[in-house]
Amino acid sequence: MRLPLQRTLLLLTALSVFLIGLTAVSAAPVTFRADTSGKFGAGSSGGTVSADGTSLTVGTTTITFSSKPNEVNVNLNPGEFSNITLGVFNATSAGLSSVSGANFTLNVTFSLPNDGSPKPGVYTATLSGAITAGASGASVNWATMTLTFNSPTAGTFTITLEPSTPINSPASPDASRIRGVITYNGAPVPEPLTLMTLGTGLAGLATLLRRRNKTNTP
Repeated sequence: MRLPLQRTLLLLTALSVFLIGLTAVSAAPVTFRADTSGKFGAGSSGGTVSADGTSLTVGTTTITFSSKPNEVNVNLNPGEFSNITLGVFNATSAGLSSVSGANFTLNVTFSLPNDGSPKPGVYTATLSGAITAGASGASVNWATMTLTFNSPTAGTFTITLEPSTPINSPASPDASRIRGVITYNGAPVPEPLTLMTLGTGLAGLATLLRRRNKTNTP
């Protein structure tokens, strides 16, 4: 009577592995949608910040920030990544040495439409950087370059920024983009409690089958 018991246990184990795999696969692909907002700080530059914080004026130079929501919306499968733009700076003049000493704060809000309950799942983060200027122009040097988000249903995803973002003259505004890479690391690993519950259930079924076999043995 040991053969039927072994077959039953093998069947239950295969079923459990299938269910775990099904849970992992159900998380892909994932749609990431995001928006950003930013605020300047005058710092030691002595400049003037607009009421909404999106522009900084020092002397004859004004720098503004604009979000690029359409360039942060991507669909990714586990292990995939995509280049994204979190916003762009625009300068009104080429003389940017005066803005040195100012700072900038970037707020990022991600939503996963199919994630969480209630939907969508929303994830936020804040990045800060200091503005420095040199012979070639000004740039925002980011204090934090990597953000990691953890979704209970979609798994983890990360955003990695370039170490600094240049603030160029009006002749090349496209080079003043806040560039980064979003990586979808994959579906969540089953929680230990889930695995423990599954193991307990299998052990209980095995015990029940053994009792029935002993009862049926002449």
